[in-house]
Amino acid sequence: MRVDAVDKRYSTGSLALADISFEARAGEFISLVGPSGCGKSTLLRLVAGLGDVTSGRVLVGGMAPSTARRERGDMAFVFQDPTLLPWRTVQGNAEFPLELRAISRIQRRAAAREALSMVGLMDVANQYPRQLSGGMRMRVSIARALTTKPRLLLMDEPFGALDEITRQRLNGELLRIVALAGWTVLFVTHNVFEAVFLSSRILVMSRQPGRVIGDLAIELPVPRQPDLRTSPAFSGYAAQVMRLLAQAEGAGE
Repeated sequence: MRVDAVDKRYSTGSLALADISFEARAGEFISLVGPSGCGKSTLLRLVAGLGDVTSGRVLVGGMAPSTARRERGDMAFVFQDPTLLPWRTVQGNAEFPLELRAISRIQRRAAAREALSMVGLMDVANQYPRQLSGGMRMRVSIARALTTKPRLLLMDEPFGALDEITRQRLNGELLRIVALAGWTVLFVTHNVFEAVFLSSRILVMSRQPGRVIGDLAIELPVPRQPDLRTSPAFSGYAAQVMRLLAQAEGAGE
């Protein structure tokens, strides 16, 4: 995935993003952090092909994002709200993207069962979203993305509404699933410690108009273990990101 000199200006004339450029290599986990309103979610939507750039370009697998999503199914989007269909079971929700693609019932059931097994939810496959905890609903959302076998996973603060214990547990589960699925991930978060734990790279954005003012490689052991959060190396990376965020507050126009 490649972003080249992207600007995004709203119809009101407000400049949301200015001269954003970066490249994501296969298998990277990149987090976007920055002040509220800096354009992180806007950038994610442009990468997903859910909006048009004002200038510059975005390429996913060498093509326009909308083409990559529509013709090749190269990406999946996980929102902060799991956006599950309340009248469908866990199994039915996981199958839904494949149903939209007219995949046969046998194939989509098999794909959904495989995905639910990966996220540890086979035992609740016949339950409904209202019967699940917030963390379990988010795992269903991730399973739904898994069924399409995308190469690029876009996540917009998926754990932002969860308590800290659940959030940390799902961080570990997400990394396990990403390793199994072989995804490239672009992840929006306000949580510095979450970004450091999950990422191979962190991009720090300035206040609006959003610009990338820091691109930090996170060279911590893989797989990431929970006790990593108490290590000096982890604290050092978190401190670097927080210093960049302090700069970000004054880096816009």
